[in-house]
Amino acid sequence: MLVVTEPTVSGEYDLERVLSLTRHFSISTMICVNKWDLNPEMTERIEDKARRAGARVVGRIRYDRAVTLAQMQKRAVVETEASCVEDIQGIWNHLIPFCIHYQRGSVGFLTPCSRKSLVPS
Repeated sequence: MLVVTEPTVSGEYDLERVLSLTRHFSISTMICVNKWDLNPEMTERIEDKARRAGARVVGRIRYDRAVTLAQMQKRAVVETEASCVEDIQGIWNHLIPFCIHYQRGSVGFLTPCSRKSLVPS
């Protein structure tokens, strides 16, 4: 499971609750921090807590006003020249091996993953 959080007190609290549930149900968990650069100290604290809880930190996505512009244009941000696209692609590259693992049938409820469908070349 990928959990996306933000570097706020409520983001930290919500992440703790999710990590408690995923640990209880023995679900492998990865996290990324969205808008990490708005509060780098809180980002570090959240990532440390996640690691101590057994989650894998797969990346950070910087704040980028281009995300809002892409939404207004009804486009995926990865279809734009936004600076955060590099961050998203890096996270996706961390996730690909897990998608391939699940595609092979270890978990029936996940759908097949396709790099082409989510991140333009």
